[in-house]
Amino acid sequence: MKKKIYAVINGREGTSLYESWEEAKAAVTGVSGVLYQGFATQSEALEYLARQGAALPLNAKEGPLPKTLEKAPPEKVATTPQRRTAPPEHAQLIAYVDGSFREGCPYYGYGVVILWEGSILQAFGGRGQKAEYLGMRNVAGEILGAISAMRYARSVKAQSLTLYFDYQGIESWATGRWKRNNALTKGYHEFVQEYRQYFDLFFVKVKGHSGDPLNEMADELAKKSLQAE
Repeated sequence: MKKKIYAVINGREGTSLYESWEEAKAAVTGVSGVLYQGFATQSEALEYLARQGAALPLNAKEGPLPKTLEKAPPEKVATTPQRRTAPPEHAQLIAYVDGSFREGCPYYGYGVVILWEGSILQAFGGRGQKAEYLGMRNVAGEILGAISAMRYARSVKAQSLTLYFDYQGIESWATGRWKRNNALTKGYHEFVQEYRQYFDLFFVKVKGHSGDPLNEMADELAKKSLQAE
């Protein structure tokens, strides 16, 4: 019998994944407003959470900043971290992305935190300075962060990537629900359509500046990228 993964939203322990029905049952019994469903794979469970707009809490371990991507987006990379470890092929990855902008600064920055099985694999930032994108301020940076995360996922031959973001356009421009009316959003949409052939891609929106440690880490990396020379 194929092993099941149970996704639970608003359960006794909040939003969680369980590997047995006994654990899932304990999390949902007697709890009002709970949603849950069983899946054959973790990817399907994560997709369900994404469709419901639920974020899976992670107990991330802090570590040294790892090495930047060998093939970063076509923008200047702002950090010089070290690689911790590489995931195996067909890993199910999670990435938190955020963007930053400061008045009077000719750049827009991004931060990316890549996770595998609850541990941080990569944490890096970068920046762009294309004049036609500056008007989009921090959103331009967050788009670059999403692109960078997808490039990383392809480079390690990931099975899936779940993007956690705080600006709705990261998902809505990618899926086509929002109109693309400039070169950056059109290019981003086309990029996503191409990269979806390499791995399963899911989206989860989180509330910015709400105390989520991984979202805050991505935000801090994006801010630091604007300071690098």
